[in-house]
Formats: sequence, structure tokens, C-alpha cells
Amino acid sequence: MNVYIDTSALIKLYYPEAESTDLQEWVRRENKSILYTSLHELELKNALALKVFRNEITGEAYSQLVQALDGDVEKSVLRRVHPEWGSVFHRSLEISDQNTPTVGARSLDILHVAIALTLGCDRFITFDDWQIRLSQKTKLEIVSIG
Repeated sequence: MNVYIDTSALIKLYYPEAESTDLQEWVRRENKSILYTSLHELELKNALALKVFRNEITGEAYSQLVQALDGDVEKSVLRRVHPEWGSVFHRSLEISDQNTPTVGARSLDILHVAIALTLGCDRFITFDDWQIRLSQKTKLEIVSIG
């Protein structure tokens, strides 16, 4: 069984938030590499840069967090995967057409679900309520953390 961890969860491994400890323990128990796409990288690094902009962290802290992310890629804690983006966007359009009118899904939420499905994942970890509702409409099982 493959699990996909979306950015709302993945950031909790690098920046302390309410569910960080529970997610870290889950990742340790699973003892598997975490799938990591270019969308994850963009969203994570941008979210951390926004924390600098909002004065939530310093520029130095940002640099350390980015180094930690890049180091985890080098150590294969985060396993870089390259989905076929044409298939992802095709799947995204199908998901949108079938679910947005009733679920109210946002584009990035749809993209994460489509990536997970395209990569053959059957489990999904998110702390985003929109993605939970959307995932429940697909074949993805939501993994409850905490």
C-alpha cells in the first residue's frame, strides 16, 4: 500500500504545528520514504518563505529548514517522484468535473488527489478538510493521524 502525504501534512514534519508529533511518530513507525513531487517542493518552500514574510520565522531559520528538506531528499527520506504531468492534469479535470460541484474542491487539492491516484497510492494523509472530503469521493483511504 502506497501512501501520499499532501503538503498540509508534510510541512508539519519540518515546522512545529499541532499534529507534528503524531505525524512524526507515524512516519517513524511506517519506516518508508515519503513520496515527494515538484509540487510538494514548491508548496513547502513557498509556505516557509511566507513565514519569513509574515515574521513568523527568521531568514536564517528559513535557510535551515530548506537545508533540512534538501538533506532529506539526499538521504531518500523524501523520495523524489516524477508523475506524468499530462496524466495528472487529465485526471484532475475528471476529478473536478465529477466532484467540485458537490464538494467545492480547489485546484491544488484536486492536483494532490490526482497525483496520488496517478502514482498508484491508495492511502492519503492530509489535514485539509477540503482534501478529506474530496479524497472520500475517490478510491483514497484517509489515514487518520492523532
